Amino acid sequence: MSQISQIKKIYHAAIYVRLSKEDGAVASHEKAESNSIANQKSLIREFLKSKNDIVIEQEYVDDGFSGSNFERPAFQMMLEDIKKGKIDCVVTKDLSRFGREYIDSGMYIERLFPAMGVRFIAINDGIDSGEAKSQSDEIIIPFKNLINDAYCRDISIKIRSHLEIKRKQGDVITAFVAYGYKKNEKDKHKLEIDVYAANVVKDIFKMKLHGKSQDAIASELNSLGILPPAEYKASTGSNYQTCFKTKEKSEWTSVMVRRILTNEIYIGNLVQGKQTTPNHKVKKTIIKEECDWVRIEKNHEPIITDRDFEGEYYIGNIVHGKQRKALDTGRKNVKTDASTWQRIENAHEPIIDKDTFYKTRERMEHIKKKHLEVSKPKADVPKKPDNILVYKTKCACCGGSVLIGRHHTYSDKFYYKCKNRRKLARLCDNKYSYDYSEVMDSVFSVIRQHMSLCVEKTKFVQKMNSRKENVLQYDIYTKQIAKLQNDVRRITANKSGLYEDYREQLITAEELCQYQKEYECRVNEIEAQITELLHRRSLYEKEFHIDEGWEETVNKYMTKRKLTKELVDAFVSEIVFNDGNIEVKLLYDDFLKELLEVAEEREVSSNG
Repeated sequence: MSQISQIKKIYHAAIYVRLSKEDGAVASHEKAESNSIANQKSLIREFLKSKNDIVIEQEYVDDGFSGSNFERPAFQMMLEDIKKGKIDCVVTKDLSRFGREYIDSGMYIERLFPAMGVRFIAINDGIDSGEAKSQSDEIIIPFKNLINDAYCRDISIKIRSHLEIKRKQGDVITAFVAYGYKKNEKDKHKLEIDVYAANVVKDIFKMKLHGKSQDAIASELNSLGILPPAEYKASTGSNYQTCFKTKEKSEWTSVMVRRILTNEIYIGNLVQGKQTTPNHKVKKTIIKEECDWVRIEKNHEPIITDRDFEGEYYIGNIVHGKQRKALDTGRKNVKTDASTWQRIENAHEPIIDKDTFYKTRERMEHIKKKHLEVSKPKADVPKKPDNILVYKTKCACCGGSVLIGRHHTYSDKFYYKCKNRRKLARLCDNKYSYDYSEVMDSVFSVIRQHMSLCVEKTKFVQKMNSRKENVLQYDIYTKQIAKLQNDVRRITANKSGLYEDYREQLITAEELCQYQKEYECRVNEIEAQITELLHRRSLYEKEFHIDEGWEETVNKYMTKRKLTKELVDAFVSEIVFNDGNIEVKLLYDDFLKELLEVAEEREVSSNG
């Protein structure tokens, strides 16, 4: 017993490091260097060399993520590995690298980690939950978390103040610039005119001043094959953001046109700071009052003259939509408490006297109560099991649903039977009854086999894809894809130049449309080839995935030991009852079929 007691537990550690953009922006050079990802890793690894009871399992890095919340990809991945039992020790440089939100930090360190048997180490703060705690340590940790939270709040205030100063100086503080402009290559905070897009903007204003509606302008731009803002920026490799893309490829709309016609940026005015967030913890965007906006007039080169811009107000194109009614539709009505009702007695001549009314209501309540007592199930009647296969069952004979029944009222034996067969009209010829337990076992068995086969074949293909000949095939597909992508960029550039040719009257409107369609068809053909090659290449990746959603679902439910409604909804498409047999159709049958084909092809090539 003495020898056994001396054996130390071996911890499987996760090295967690984090660095936010804010840390580098406000810290000194020495501080920023100290907090760098590389230095954090180096410090932790050096520290763990002296810990014989700790084995490094994996590193988790959140580079560029704030410590004000714990919705970080690497941190969430670490939590999942903790839940799976892969990790039982978390090591970080200090508490500030772990997180700067004092409530959530305390929840993880003082409640969640101890409950899950996870050892927590913050090196610079001298914290190690695997060692004996003193009362002072338990008091100090919350205070340090509170200080880190205050630091995060201070950073947020400094950054907001800094951005406000830059806005007032006329610097462009946005990742997405308006259509018609682009960022200066030497100074990303300054705007310069995008000649092609600016000409389109000028044409829009000209068409509006000639009396065309916004719908008519949008239709003409679409007929000429002019790329809308989002598509144009995508073709040039510029950053963009849009809420108008409802199809695979967006088109000009009246809303797009109206936004261009009403945007002050085109007369050289820069308006920023329209939106904000309540604080550094709440990311919900709120609209600021117009008086709080930062407006710099004549900040950059205009595309449209003041006269043309103001002219649109007089032709009425923004008269509509200045006011909006409250949208209360779609809200569920909730019955209020009777004490809040406004009741005025004897307000008008009655039809029924009060005595008759209240006696009638008492009679109705009595009948209702009696009905409820009769309909209550008896205590000795076995409860019917929940139909976890609901909406999944189908009779092969009539196409109707297959429901749970029992042989008599007090029976504890349940079965599945077609609902139409149970009716007096005998609408179905499927006379079979299917034992409930056997159906459950069969469905669960099919799902388990499906998951096991998925895991087995995926590992096999991943192993085979590491072979030299398969790596070579992956590289061949990569080169083919790159060549086709260059072709798309070249064709897109040629397509963009057509509009300039049209403006210079080198080609007619009919020729412009014809050439636009030809280029579009060619691009679609090449993109279809790229899609096919991307799929083929994916079959040769070392980290092989037929379908990431499918594989994620399998990993999530692999440990389930019984059939549940959640498991059925995740895997089962349909269960067909036919002549005493059942056929379980799964949602991922096609992916499994493809996986088996790939595995078979790899096996044949390895034997050959």
